Amino acid sequence: MTCLCPLRARSFVVSTTNAIKANATKANATKANVTKEEPMKFLMLICVDESKHPTPEEARDHRAATDVWVHEMDGRGVRLHGNALQPVRAGKTVRARHGEVLIADGPFAETKEQIAGFDILECVDLDEAVEVASRHPMAGFGAIEVRAFYQP
Repeated sequence: MTCLCPLRARSFVVSTTNAIKANATKANATKANVTKEEPMKFLMLICVDESKHPTPEEARDHRAATDVWVHEMDGRGVRLHGNALQPVRAGKTVRARHGEVLIADGPFAETKEQIAGFDILECVDLDEAVEVASRHPMAGFGAIEVRAFYQP
C-alpha cells in the first residue's frame, strides 16, 4: 500500500505483515548462502512523540520488550550498537554561518516525532534492515526510519 504523509512531500510504502515475513525469509535465505557481497550498514532511528507519555506499566513493558529485541538481534549478529537518547530538551542544535556559531536549545527541526534512540545494523540488504526494524517494539508506538550508510 502506498501512502502520502501530510508531513512529507513524497509518498512511502507500507508493508503488510506477510510482506515483512516474506522479506525476513528471503533475508535469512540470502544470509545462509555463501556470497562474496559485503553486508551493508544501516542507521535505524527510533522516533517517538515526546508529548505522549506511556503509563509506568507501558514504559516497563516497552523496556522489557526492547531488551528481548536487543538480545535477539545481537544473537543474529545484525545489531552492532545502539542506545536511547536523552529528551530533546536536553539537546542543542549547532550551526556555523559566516564565521559565527549559532546554538539553539532542543531539536534540529519542528516536528511532532523526535529521535529517541538509534541502532546501527549490519544486514545483507535493505529488506533485512526493514524486517529487523519492524520487529523493534517501538515500531508499534512511534516510527522507525532505516537508512543505509553512504558507501562511495
